[in-house]
Amino acid sequence: MDDRYPGEGPLGGILTAWVTFRIRLNPLVVLACDLPTADPRNVAAVVEALAT
Repeated sequence: MDDRYPGEGPLGGILTAWVTFRIRLNPLVVLACDLPTADPRNVAAVVEALAT
């Protein structure tokens, strides 16, 4: 997807994702790009815990 706010750097990208996906009422998970050991199972566990 294209940035809604070009030139605003990473925060503009995060805001674009939030504005785009909040309509669907899904959680938006934002991780730093330098997390080579990020595990999707851990992210899923956090999202699941927040839903309870």
